[in-house]
Amino acid sequence: MNAAIKAQSEAWEQPPEDLERASSIFPFELRHVLHLAPDYRQCFVLRFLVGLPCEVCARLLHLEIHDVDERTRRAMLELPTIQSNRSC
Repeated sequence: MNAAIKAQSEAWEQPPEDLERASSIFPFELRHVLHLAPDYRQCFVLRFLVGLPCEVCARLLHLEIHDVDERTRRAMLELPTIQSNRSC
């Protein structure tokens, strides 16, 4: 949860092969979440994986509620694309 809240993490600035290696510890279904843009990933993780209400996510991320909704929606639309374009 802490990693999801951070605006930028050094882990996300690593070369793609390091990201792939790090993602191998996650279940197959969650690996693609790491490939989302940080702002989409933060909202998706807090809303769906942690299960926080939109208002709480907005407060934690210092966003407006409609921004949390939009970023979460975009993450959900992007995830299937990542799955079809990447192999794990």
